[in-house]
Amino acid sequence: MKTYDYAKCAKYYRYLLLLVIPGIIIGLLTNERIVGNSPTVKTIGVILRIIINLVEAYFIYMLASEDERYKKSAILEVCIVVFNAANSFIPAEKISLRIIISLVGLAVGVFYAINFFPANADVLSGPDPALSAKWHLIKKLFLILAALSCVSVMMLFAPLLAVLAVLAASIMTLVVYIMELIALSRSSKACALYAEAVGKPDADEPLN
Repeated sequence: MKTYDYAKCAKYYRYLLLLVIPGIIIGLLTNERIVGNSPTVKTIGVILRIIINLVEAYFIYMLASEDERYKKSAILEVCIVVFNAANSFIPAEKISLRIIISLVGLAVGVFYAINFFPANADVLSGPDPALSAKWHLIKKLFLILAALSCVSVMMLFAPLLAVLAVLAASIMTLVVYIMELIALSRSSKACALYAEAVGKPDADEPLN
């Protein structure tokens, strides 16, 4: 049975939790539908988003000793940063190029979800099995979100269907963010309590 450093997990879950809200705000700053075409605001938003995502990737990478999938997630997070940054500065008239980069970014995001959320679920299977199941649920919601986003990108030339797809994707995004906030908060607390109760397991001593 694999043992985890739950104190370490609690710490980095807490750090990741603190980045969710700033990440949402900065994401809004890079949305042309919200901030318009202001190049200054957009550039500042993109730079801040890159910084936030790279810090998030670092915290995820620090969990790699607990599960190899965290390392893969961190690498994929950096790839997502590159695709998002590139897409932000492509002129609006180059629709085909933006679609291609968006779809590739979505594909990378799917692989990120396949690694990150199940890794969280496995870590939490000991201290909180119910919370572990919720991480699997978040993964499923994320994959649905990716599918809706893919549909909205592909339907840019069908305005009504695109609007409906974007609306559905927006609602799903909100649901995923709320669930992730709750799950990260509870995960940090569960790991901290479990670490305090059982102590850090000795690597050479099997868990009873």
